[in-house]
Amino acid sequence: EVDTDTTIEEIGKMYDVLYLSPDRNIIEFEDGMIRNSIDVLVDDFNARISSAVEDMSIEIGDDLCDDMEPSDFVNKCKDIKAKMDFMSEAGFVPKLPSDIKFPPERMDYCDNRDRYRALLHSLMDWVERYYVLAESIVTYLDILNGMFTNKRVVINEHNRLSIVLFDGNNIPVNKLSAGEKQIMIMFYGLLFMTHDDMTVIIDEPEISLHVAWQQRLCNLFLNISRIRNIDILVATHSPQIIHDRWDLAQELRADHA
Repeated sequence: EVDTDTTIEEIGKMYDVLYLSPDRNIIEFEDGMIRNSIDVLVDDFNARISSAVEDMSIEIGDDLCDDMEPSDFVNKCKDIKAKMDFMSEAGFVPKLPSDIKFPPERMDYCDNRDRYRALLHSLMDWVERYYVLAESIVTYLDILNGMFTNKRVVINEHNRLSIVLFDGNNIPVNKLSAGEKQIMIMFYGLLFMTHDDMTVIIDEPEISLHVAWQQRLCNLFLNISRIRNIDILVATHSPQIIHDRWDLAQELRADHA
């Protein structure tokens, strides 16, 4: 219970809530500075990637993973390799020692047991540090490229977010349409600014969006809710946002207040 008038932004700071307001295209910082959200988003995205790619070298240390039977160890290595292959879609490719094969065959492990246990320990630690970030990047790019037309959103050779037209030319992010910027901002918040058991409130997600895009949002929100283990509450005036999921909707009228 709150005794004084409280804004939804203040409630978000008091509780584990992310609020994506109708004015989400700008950010006002505590010092009064105002910036376009899309510029802040790109800077943050690039900084996350730069930090990760600087940590791609895998060192074999003294810590060992749990001892296990050769067949179990090889299977565990294959599981980690599958995660590494997925992470490579985000540009995250660890640099392994050149003199050791991964994943190993059974005999490789038997001949060099402790070194492989140390390598697997290092790789498990690396995957744990960056898997969620890689998953967020891959999911984010898949969503954007599934919605945008005549252009693709990619991570370029300099590990920076880039918009590439189908003729091969790049365009600045601030040249995107208002709707494209809204899509980038909303899904960036959902994927990169949340954690387990968090609640996200999205106010008027339909702003600047074509009807066809509005109809796709609900299923995308549901998928991200499962991926991130978050609750998403949407306030909308548009029946197109609800589309065919009226079973999830609650109409708010004065007699419901």
